[in-house]
Amino acid sequence: MNISNDLLSGFLDAELPPEDMEQVRLALETDDDLVMRMAELSQVDQWVLEHAQQIDHTEVPQKLVVLAQQLDVKSNRNTTAAVNNVVQISPWKKWTADIKTPYAMAAGVALVASIAMLNLSQQTTELGFSNDIAAVLNTELSGETAYLADGSMVKAQLSFANQQGQLCRQFQVASSDSRVTKIACKQSSGWQLEAQFSEEGDLITGDYQTASSRQQLEAVIDGMISGNALDRNQEQQAINHQWQFENQQRGDL
Repeated sequence: MNISNDLLSGFLDAELPPEDMEQVRLALETDDDLVMRMAELSQVDQWVLEHAQQIDHTEVPQKLVVLAQQLDVKSNRNTTAAVNNVVQISPWKKWTADIKTPYAMAAGVALVASIAMLNLSQQTTELGFSNDIAAVLNTELSGETAYLADGSMVKAQLSFANQQGQLCRQFQVASSDSRVTKIACKQSSGWQLEAQFSEEGDLITGDYQTASSRQQLEAVIDGMISGNALDRNQEQQAINHQWQFENQQRGDL
């Protein structure tokens, strides 16, 4: 039986038919690689759970509310029956209840990622950057790997302008036992951390990323980016100008 990540996720949530649950359980008894894959998915699920606990207390962004209303019109859902519901529910629950499941799931990933970004922005002074990492972001093109004094590696992966006119970079910090993908944007005071996604394992010799964490990362970037990612020439110009392009048009990069 070929056990996909979807099957493993279903097993973790106990949502598979009994016969599939038993087959996955038997496979886990003999397949160490499968056990590791399940552990990775479980870590992502825990990350989502920890941040989802804050969703009910977070105001839904206006542009997501508009998106939900548009989707609701397209699906011809009748929501009038819910108007007089005597149970007080949060805006998040009310919003997702009015959208068909596929749309609610996609929007849910985006909102969870947005909450992670909010938390990290509030904790920037605690997380921060070392001078070595900031120097890499300032001077290295995407795809180039820099080695720090502590033996870790820093590799810029993507550069783009956000909707506030700041230039941002996705980059990865890897050591022998961990790998963290981060997104930071350049402000007048320096680089500010906006989001990060952690993975554990043998990361110097391997190059894996779970589907869930990759989707979360993409959701964060989709919510931030304005226009296309910078090409190599645009990155070089950004380096030459210390990544300060708030007052210029994208076409000037």
